[in-house]
Amino acid sequence: MKHEEKENFFFSRRLAVPILCAFYFTLLFAGCNKIFPVDVGVSSGRGIVRRIDFEHHQVTLAHGTIPNLLHPMTYAYPVKSDAVMKSVKEGDTVSFTIEEQKPGEFQILSMKKIHPLPRQRR
Repeated sequence: MKHEEKENFFFSRRLAVPILCAFYFTLLFAGCNKIFPVDVGVSSGRGIVRRIDFEHHQVTLAHGTIPNLLHPMTYAYPVKSDAVMKSVKEGDTVSFTIEEQKPGEFQILSMKKIHPLPRQRR
C-alpha cells in the first residue's frame, strides 16, 4: 500500500465508530417526540390543589411523579368536567387520575380528597 492509502484507511477506521454512534442515536431518537419517552394513556398520582378555576375549567396541582406520564411539577390541568373540582378545595391533598390524550395534552379525569400521613418526628 502506498503511504496515502494507509492514511486514508486509518482515517476512515478512526471515524467509523463516531459515525456509527451518531447514526444509531439519530435512528433511536428520530421517532421520539420526547427525549425521555413515556406512555400515552391513563395514570394516577397524588398532589396538592393550588388553585381551582371554574371559569377556565382547570385545576392547578403540585404533584409528584406520575408513573409513565409526568415528572414532579406544578401545573394547571384541564378537567373532564367541573364536577371533578367540586369535591375539593385549595390546599387539599388529593389522589387523581390523569389522561394523556395526545402527546403533551393532559386532562384530569377524577380527583378525591385524601388525608396525608402525619410527619413523624425524630
